[in-house]
Amino acid sequence: MRAVFQAFPDQLFRTDRTGTILDYQVSPSADLHHSIEITIGKKISEIFSKSIGEIYNDAFKKLQAANSLVSIEYSLLGKNNEYYYEARLLPLTESQIIILVRDITERKRAEENLVRLATIIEQAAEGIVVTDLNWIIQYVNPAFERMSGRPRNEIIGHHARIHQTDKQDKAFHANIRSTLARGDVWSGRVTNKKKDGTPYVAELMSSPVHDNSGDIINHVCIFRDITHEVNLEGLLRQAQKMEAIGTLSGGIAHDFNNILGAIIGYTEAAQLEVRAENRKYYLDQALHSCDRAKNLINQILTFSRQQEHERKPVFVTPIIKEVIKLLRPSLPSTIQITQNIAKASTMILADPIQIHQVVMNLCTNAAHAMRERGGTLDIRLIHEKIDPTKMHQSLSLNEGEFANLIVRDTGHGIDSSIMDRIFDPFFTTKKLGKEQD
Repeated sequence: MRAVFQAFPDQLFRTDRTGTILDYQVSPSADLHHSIEITIGKKISEIFSKSIGEIYNDAFKKLQAANSLVSIEYSLLGKNNEYYYEARLLPLTESQIIILVRDITERKRAEENLVRLATIIEQAAEGIVVTDLNWIIQYVNPAFERMSGRPRNEIIGHHARIHQTDKQDKAFHANIRSTLARGDVWSGRVTNKKKDGTPYVAELMSSPVHDNSGDIINHVCIFRDITHEVNLEGLLRQAQKMEAIGTLSGGIAHDFNNILGAIIGYTEAAQLEVRAENRKYYLDQALHSCDRAKNLINQILTFSRQQEHERKPVFVTPIIKEVIKLLRPSLPSTIQITQNIAKASTMILADPIQIHQVVMNLCTNAAHAMRERGGTLDIRLIHEKIDPTKMHQSLSLNEGEFANLIVRDTGHGIDSSIMDRIFDPFFTTKKLGKEQD
């Protein structure tokens, strides 16, 4: 018995059936965060506070009644914190009891942290989904239930594809899988669908979960519904288009008047001409001017219409040249346009409407910056080979050939205090009723 006492790693008491201490052992390795005076012949309930003593007395009564193991838990206030203990009362003989006391503070705090973490996840505003390595859903929080329109019993156990739409192709999902398989975090926008089929746009951050050995055992996905923000961005883009059209209206009206003048002139000449061959020439020229007017209107309608953006293979050179042609009449003579545009076979994967808008906005802003003193607007499209090892860490491009669009101007530039906000879609320096750069 003495050998067992001395080998026990925590605290051990031997008492009679009334709780009177007959022997005890406190291991040198035991973490004692409190000070209690242990005396042989004293009841164990008396070496603690009254409340803990009552816990021990109740335990003795239960042991006497059942003559089997009884476990209790209690806490003691130490110098710096509250500490938790578990006591297990075991009948040793008909007259004696062994009490094993173990410090369970770390376990209790770990349990509290788990409860706290579970509460945070359950009450988080973002949707949280946990899947296994085969993308079978194992857990969703209430926020994702609301986001998806499905109760968790209709989600857990199903493949993650039940929320996917055809907005993302196989290559898109393959990229996510390969990123997580490398142990990296993937983030970006996805379009999912609710139970009723309604699509919604979400910011997704997907991370691998590792075990103690470093192996990936789960995937955790955090969704934030940004459908409202995306809709606002769409409205803002449309407003920017209308603003650009307003800026160009003077030049467009002048160009359109020239076309109408030609149509009227050739038509009147045809009315006065006697010879059929000359009359045909005048009418052909009038018809040609009508085609010019039609193309001009189509350019305006193409730029201003509101539609879903779709990336597809597109020749970018004609788009840039079209913008320059549309922009030129609206610029004052003090602004010179120089261009160095790559050959017409330059093809990229993009939305042509967005490319049109980007070039138009860049050129319009450049013109604003030079409207007082004039200057040079330089537009270039060059081919460039990308080396990922030499790129800035904020960029994420694969190695290969890319089209590099450069728009430069000799205006006053951008104030350094707002440089970090130039990509904020809701930021502008234009005051109400005033036009600034």
